[in-house]
Amino acid sequence: MNFPLDSSEQLFVVNQQIKPISEFDLTYLDGAPIIYEVIKIVNSTPLFFEEHMERLANSISDSGLPNFSMETVKQSVVRLLTHNPVKLKNIRIALVYGEKQSNPTLLVYFIHSKYPSMQELENGVPVITVDAERANPNIKSENAPLRSMANEHLATEGCYEVLLVNRSGNITEGSRSNVFFVNEEKLVTAPLCGVLGGVTRKKVMDVCQSLHIPLEEKYVSLDNISNFTSCFITGTSPGVLPISSINGTLFNPKHSVMQKIMVGYEKMTELSLQQWSQKR
Repeated sequence: MNFPLDSSEQLFVVNQQIKPISEFDLTYLDGAPIIYEVIKIVNSTPLFFEEHMERLANSISDSGLPNFSMETVKQSVVRLLTHNPVKLKNIRIALVYGEKQSNPTLLVYFIHSKYPSMQELENGVPVITVDAERANPNIKSENAPLRSMANEHLATEGCYEVLLVNRSGNITEGSRSNVFFVNEEKLVTAPLCGVLGGVTRKKVMDVCQSLHIPLEEKYVSLDNISNFTSCFITGTSPGVLPISSINGTLFNPKHSVMQKIMVGYEKMTELSLQQWSQKR
């Protein structure tokens, strides 16, 4: 199970029904394709909920699968958070299409969640690269072989994340994150056509626009990473997290531009949480 169920929580939702966690059946996840989203929950409030729903709907559409009501998904999330409030944890929304693609199983459940420590946020994290790429990076669907490969490297290499390198030798994205490179005052990140368009990635690009920080979407060759001063990953759990090294090549985790982006991103998260509370 690539997204382990957090059995310390009491409840989950299946097809809009609240059930005790003891009744969670792994056969719920049997079948393919599985279209999913992972959302960070802060004080029982989902972060960037509408953006995640937009990507979920796009993944369904791009996969050629029947549409599914995002309002039904929202009601299920609200139901779970109302009956099982949490301070800080991720939920996974999974649509398991299986053989009956016209009537997928909707699951909403808490998963084991790990967030960067203060030390990691200040000093950065080590990452490594592997030769791998997604078949269709624009669709957020279950990719068990890639996830298992990445998890194995994370467990054995002592790194925080695994960056994927495509057949052209370019760094595209992380196994569960996007990656940005900093050269003086300018940011570079892989083009959207070759990566999963992360919600946090988009928020960082919005921050860059508001702060007038130059940003270019182009690939960075693994052979050229030493040309950059700093780099960082973005994602639901890490937020904006500096990288201290890639395959042993060191980077500055305290670049001033990166610090501005981290502050700007935190302001966006606060605004998102406030907007959810106001709408409720």
